[in-house]
Amino acid sequence: MVKSLVSVPKKKEREDYVRGLIEGEMCRFNKDPEQISVKAGFTSRTLVNKLKSPNTFTLGELYSVLDALDVKIIFARKQQPL
Repeated sequence: MVKSLVSVPKKKEREDYVRGLIEGEMCRFNKDPEQISVKAGFTSRTLVNKLKSPNTFTLGELYSVLDALDVKIIFARKQQPL
């Protein structure tokens, strides 16, 4: 069965978003994985591996990387009909 862009699973879409956000912010501030990983508290190889497979990030690791990039995460609940 051929899959269109519309049928991309939500999980893959979220992983691509996380990867794009981190790589985009590193590029924007001209930071390399070495600099960000030192601030986040793990090795640059770990960061590179996790960017290849964003589903392997723990929530704590993700927070550390985003803090190192000065990115704020906001969780929002979907509107529920009353």
